[in-house]
Amino acid sequence: MKHRWFGLIFVLLFCFTAPAFADRILAVVGDEVITESELDKMVRLWQYNPVKRLELTDKDLNEGEIKKRALERLIEEKLLYLKAKEDDITVPADAVERRIEQIKSRYNTEEDFIDSLKESHLTLQELYDLIERQLMVRKVVSKYVRSRIYINPIEVEKEYKRHKKDFCVVTMVKLDSIFIPRSMFKDDSEMAFDSAVMDEYIKLKQGSLTWKDLTAKYGKGQVSGWKSRKDLSKEIAEVLFKPDVEMYPLPVRVSTGYILFRIEDKRKNCPKSLGEAREMVYNYIYNKKFEKRLDEFVQELKKRYYVKINLGT
Repeated sequence: MKHRWFGLIFVLLFCFTAPAFADRILAVVGDEVITESELDKMVRLWQYNPVKRLELTDKDLNEGEIKKRALERLIEEKLLYLKAKEDDITVPADAVERRIEQIKSRYNTEEDFIDSLKESHLTLQELYDLIERQLMVRKVVSKYVRSRIYINPIEVEKEYKRHKKDFCVVTMVKLDSIFIPRSMFKDDSEMAFDSAVMDEYIKLKQGSLTWKDLTAKYGKGQVSGWKSRKDLSKEIAEVLFKPDVEMYPLPVRVSTGYILFRIEDKRKNCPKSLGEAREMVYNYIYNKKFEKRLDEFVQELKKRYYVKINLGT
């Protein structure tokens, strides 16, 4: 499970570039500031993030509520970075370079990668600095959050008994698919393409578009019928084989576009004993404790560092 701070790289890419004009300061966090343009970029970022956008849509939050949540997230990330600096946390250069190579691999060509940097108003050096900052924050979270989580075996046993049915594993899914090619949006930026696909997906989830409508518009995909994990790529299987997977799971980005899936049926294998479910139960408890401990740690940092919010925003 990816926790909320894992998305920091995207926040860094879009929210921490220096503005070229006078920018209103919305909050001061230690020696860091949060500007109006940073907040606006964060809100736009959430619109491009499939999971976050769907969450905001489902909760039907108004613009003010979304901005309030985005400001809270920015403050949290600034606090974690301040703690990393205080602890003199450093990151080896090769770790940053590996992360840059991973980002590059998402693009078809070096030129596409450079164009994306330009679109984000970043130089390669600025990207390096921002990734270094992200990895520093990860080390802080590992030091003060992950390392302080303990799970008693008795907790695992109790959780298993209370929620035994929740730890079933999806073993097979019956699929239909639609492929939305990048080439149909060749004049759009990568972010605009992502946004357009999410628009279609949200309309599908809300019922204003049908599967038949989208099939007529884009054509059927190549993935259909009963499939097991081994029949699919790792990226696709991670989305389709979640225990709580819905009829229309999140679109999956591939090198040439997006694949939308409809799950028509699924088969599950439910654990007959704690031994079979132990890892799933452990992870479930761990994730809950992680979120709780992270919230507590952020509250501790708020008491430690100066935080001033412009309440008029």
